[in-house]
Amino acid sequence: MNSSQNTMNALKALRQNVTQGKAGPIRRMVASRSLTTLFVLSLFMVAACLYVWQRVVALDLINEVAQLEEVNRLRRDILMKTETDVAELSRFGRISDLANQKFGLVQVLPERLYAVRFGEEAPGDNGIRQMWSALRLSMKNAPSLESSSAVAADIFDDRDK
Repeated sequence: MNSSQNTMNALKALRQNVTQGKAGPIRRMVASRSLTTLFVLSLFMVAACLYVWQRVVALDLINEVAQLEEVNRLRRDILMKTETDVAELSRFGRISDLANQKFGLVQVLPERLYAVRFGEEAPGDNGIRQMWSALRLSMKNAPSLESSSAVAADIFDDRDK
């Protein structure tokens, strides 16, 4: 019983302290101006650290963006140079010269070109004769290759590699 009475007495004393407004250690710390000042200073320090951290991260991102823009500019430059090289190498005059010099090919004259049209004439004996004569004309003027000694490395100049 003695311990339960001691507990009851301690609870009564605590209630009296609370109702009478006696300052305990926590109440004294909250009421003091030093704790409030310390709290405001700590908030200021946290805000300052966050600001500095944000600036460091922002500067790192700015540097990374600048590097990526430089890489992008270099790649665009390479792309423009490559497109210029492709345009230069695919000129008709250059290809015509290569075909003539390396393979002995010549440009076909317009009067030697024949068009084969299907479906315009009515079916029958006349249509088959026209088709047969068109095939004979195209076979007569078809190129023939008897032998070739072309090697890919010998065809193109150094710029093509």
